[in-house]
Amino acid sequence: HLSALRGLKRGSLRIATVESVSVSILPELLLSFAAAYPGIDVTVTVAGSDAVTTLVRDHDADLGFTFNPATLDGLEVELGRDMQVGATMSPKHALAKMKSVTIADCAAYPLAWPQRGLSLRTILDRLTPAELPKPVFECNSLRLMATLARRGSCIGFQTRIGIEDDLSKGRLVFVPLSERRLTPDRLMVVRRAGQVGRLAADAFIGFVRKALPEEDYVRKSER
Repeated sequence: HLSALRGLKRGSLRIATVESVSVSILPELLLSFAAAYPGIDVTVTVAGSDAVTTLVRDHDADLGFTFNPATLDGLEVELGRDMQVGATMSPKHALAKMKSVTIADCAAYPLAWPQRGLSLRTILDRLTPAELPKPVFECNSLRLMATLARRGSCIGFQTRIGIEDDLSKGRLVFVPLSERRLTPDRLMVVRRAGQVGRLAADAFIGFVRKALPEEDYVRKSER
């Protein structure tokens, strides 16, 4: 099998991915993969978490990057990493220097809330009705929520995936949510169960494992 991967010169790979991964993790993976396998044609489709799994299940994608899909029927999880959910805001925001915040802390300010269909909304909906705030905005785009959070007093909610550049350049601050009922958002790379003979997919998964080493996420979860 390793010999076949080394000899991989042509073929195709279809990837379905959620928006946040398409912004940060995936571009570098695609460039590295293209340099190693220049004869492989890669097609990328950006969709919501459940739509990603549907594309893979229906043979419209070979691999999918998704967060906490509603079902994994007919799929195999090649890789899983837990991502902490937090509040994102401008570094000038009144809560920006907090070590952690609750939804109640955030509710005193304008909120950008994820729409139904996003994995983050499923996690946040685990709060009781009394704890759920009334947001000013509901968005199906994490990039839009991050942009709203950068500009003024609005607070958004997501993982660090997709906003790494904003965080490193000080345009956004990520403050973890402290509610114990809110589980991490689990990033998964999935493929169809029993799928064989897709050497390009096998090769790409190898790149993903190197880019997201398990030990890094184990250490983070133990802190």
